[in-house]
Amino acid sequence: MKAMDLLVGFGNVKDSYVISAEEFRQGKQKAQSKRMSTRKMWLIAAVIALMLLLVGCAVAYVLRLQDMRVGEKTITQEAWYGPAGEYVPPTEWVSTQLSLQGYNSSPEQQALREWLDFKEQYDPDYTLLNENNHNESGIPDQYYITYDCYTFEMMDKLNEILDKYNLKPLGTWIYYQRWETPLFYEALQLDSLCCPDADVERMAGYFSPEGSFHAEFSQILEGEREDWLVTYIYAKNQYFYPYYSSIRNIELWEQWNYTTADGTDVLLATYENALIIICDCGDGFIHISTENNMLNSPYENTAEPMTRQEAEKIADSFNYSIRPQPCTLAEVEAMRSDYPMPEKQTSPYIGFRITLDGRWFPREEIADTFEHYIDFLLDSSPNAEKLEYCIVDLDSDGEQEIIVGRHDTGRISQVIKMDYANPDSKKKEVSYRYLNGYIYDGPVLESIDELKYDDCTLINHFYRDCSGNLIEYLRYNTATKMWERETSPEDPDIETWVPITASEARAIQNAYTPISFDMKPLSQFSMNG
Repeated sequence: MKAMDLLVGFGNVKDSYVISAEEFRQGKQKAQSKRMSTRKMWLIAAVIALMLLLVGCAVAYVLRLQDMRVGEKTITQEAWYGPAGEYVPPTEWVSTQLSLQGYNSSPEQQALREWLDFKEQYDPDYTLLNENNHNESGIPDQYYITYDCYTFEMMDKLNEILDKYNLKPLGTWIYYQRWETPLFYEALQLDSLCCPDADVERMAGYFSPEGSFHAEFSQILEGEREDWLVTYIYAKNQYFYPYYSSIRNIELWEQWNYTTADGTDVLLATYENALIIICDCGDGFIHISTENNMLNSPYENTAEPMTRQEAEKIADSFNYSIRPQPCTLAEVEAMRSDYPMPEKQTSPYIGFRITLDGRWFPREEIADTFEHYIDFLLDSSPNAEKLEYCIVDLDSDGEQEIIVGRHDTGRISQVIKMDYANPDSKKKEVSYRYLNGYIYDGPVLESIDELKYDDCTLINHFYRDCSGNLIEYLRYNTATKMWERETSPEDPDIETWVPITASEARAIQNAYTPISFDMKPLSQFSMNG
């Protein structure tokens, strides 16, 4: 709505006055005393300016996750027994599907809703899908790969929907691997998806010849040690993007509009430890999602919900001024030859064994030699430049171990040592144990992992001595937001859990004193230290 439309609705204001005031406000004429005084002219001009401001505010705050809703489903989780044998009763929640482009009944949103409704009712028992068997019917890749059409009837229905809403189909998805990230940027003529002070790693995904894309990567912000797994989606207007995002408990998400450091208006939404960023950038929609990985050390930040300050800092790290340019499959394939797959070294992996207490976390992998394994680690790790090491007799048995960690997070990723393959063997082999944790006085080795279930994730903290014996076992449930402690960690045949408070869990963790190691870049590895 324009200011003229607003003021014409005022019954006591003459149209001629409105026109004169608007022209006066824009500097197109001077006030004419015979028609209206300057004071009155300024008054109406001020009202126009105020109305424009209010309209601008309304536009800025109109976008909400609810405006992008295309469907909802009630998910029923049947009763089950948890990892410790505990009974978990049936639960229900509502999963909301959100469009990744368009809102408030835009053509893109309506087309997605209609397409999803069609797919929901079409081929419910997947008979036609099985009959097609890897596209034996010959559906064009543009429809088979990009839009998951496995019959010509589906392809015709899709085109019918596109014609109805005056939308164009995207071309066939073009996939790229992490070593082909430069290919992605070159093909779409982009500089970066993130600001210069954000460290981006391991990007992979797919894009269309028209410019829509889906990218996933790890990001570390300047001055921080925690990395984030980010999904960055760009859906170009006038082209039908066939996918959607699903979230739980939409009414519980906190939402607010935010202007980023570069002046871009975005919608931010947080729930628990998750963040969604939505930006209408004119010729397309940007949809970014990330969440805390919740694997923090006891002396770093604890696993807390996403804060506004944290969400806004993350939002400031992205580039919203991207304008992907079209390309062709032939052009991309010609570029691909410039980004060959890196040659892989022969794997030093020769087997594994379980720790003595019979638990699977963490198992020990077996390699042939220190040098071969370190070379392989440097060659295969996407974070090789961040790896560091030290050589130390960790368990005071006269044998040196190699501690490998990351200098940006402070975490120990693994302990490598020479060990006997089994108690009766006289032959020593290289074994390495993954930790993703820390080493404390004792020494005590902490390993952290997460187990994902349908309705929760369990964050496990295992504390072991150098022989692999479990001496402490804590876990955090993301659904209940409760900590638990195993009462008999030393006995693998008994697993009894008791709830503890966050303060009690932190006290247990803080009782362990971290060991400080003199670390060097792993690229400088030498058994002489």
